[in-house]
Amino acid sequence: MFGSIVAMIGMLVSSIPALLIGCFVTGIGLGYGHFYRFAVIELSPEEMQSWAMSTTLSSGCISGFLGPTLGLGTSDMFPSFPYAGPYLIMCLLGVVNLCALYTVKDISGRRAAAESTSTDESCTSPIHTIEDSKETDTSVTVEVDTAATLASLDNHRSSHSQSHSHNRSINHHRIDRNIHRPLLTVIKSARFLIPCALTTLAQTIMFVVMVNVGLEMKSLSYTYLTESLVFDLHFFFMFFPGFFTGNLINQFGPLQIAFAGFALMAMPISVLLSVTSDWGFYISMISMGVAWNFAFTGGTVLLSWSYSPTEKTAAQAVNDVAVFGLSSLVALLSGLVLSEFGWTAVLYAVLLIYVVGMTFVVAAWVKWGHNLQDFSLTVEDTKSP
Repeated sequence: MFGSIVAMIGMLVSSIPALLIGCFVTGIGLGYGHFYRFAVIELSPEEMQSWAMSTTLSSGCISGFLGPTLGLGTSDMFPSFPYAGPYLIMCLLGVVNLCALYTVKDISGRRAAAESTSTDESCTSPIHTIEDSKETDTSVTVEVDTAATLASLDNHRSSHSQSHSHNRSINHHRIDRNIHRPLLTVIKSARFLIPCALTTLAQTIMFVVMVNVGLEMKSLSYTYLTESLVFDLHFFFMFFPGFFTGNLINQFGPLQIAFAGFALMAMPISVLLSVTSDWGFYISMISMGVAWNFAFTGGTVLLSWSYSPTEKTAAQAVNDVAVFGLSSLVALLSGLVLSEFGWTAVLYAVLLIYVVGMTFVVAAWVKWGHNLQDFSLTVEDTKSP
């Protein structure tokens, strides 16, 4: 909000330094916005977390069309200063966003307290009354041993889990809230590294293709209308699946959905390597959008299981630095590859990144694919081997 005002002033007074500072500050704010997908997980009931996170990402469907429309519609708001208007609109949208955030209530603390109370109640030794009709008519009370009671509860939970093994929802993967490890320990664990790699590589593949496909279409003399339609469809299908991706994750599991996303990414890469028609670009960018949504959403949900509430801030920050830092760096380098070696070389580089991504998916599948219960953090993870 503040950055967009500074950028608008820079446009009005023709100051490049002010414009750069405003864009820099705006970029920082947009970076914080990426944490909404984690925040909504923390604020939602466990059975709705996958759906809530994927629906939050699906809001990009609206922004994908509303953003360009507002930008074009307000570019001449100040006739003598083109493009100053969109920065004013960004400021107003920031105010709306701030008001919406003000209405959000943090229920995570109350949920933690409720879970703690529930745990305490479940550990209380119950008193059972046993009537022995053969020896006496007197009723006696017997205090049941706490350990035996807990063992019985564990057996019940185990049988319940086995009878519903097809349902891999987040409810079955509750993270122990007592865990607090050094950041280096968190990010070195396979639980963190593999989901982080999945989201990073999915973002990198999509971003490199998206950045360069426009340049390739321009070199092939496609019209601006065709280019715009390709990107509009791509953005729409990046976020539209979010309306049902959460349900798919609850049904099949985040790792399975991430695997499906990476498998689907083979399609746009293959199409772009073999077809240069407008329909080839349409099909490839639509399928790339859906593939990215599955891989990114599945990886993000899986990542949220890899750290405890006390570790979340640092772990999420490291993940986002990896996701957006690496994807931006590789996209920048891909521009050099495009200018020096051409479009085909860029696609082969993307194919190499894809192979690395599939390697991580297969590694995750081998380690946890048939029993995601092993993925959940427990107190045992903090103990030295």
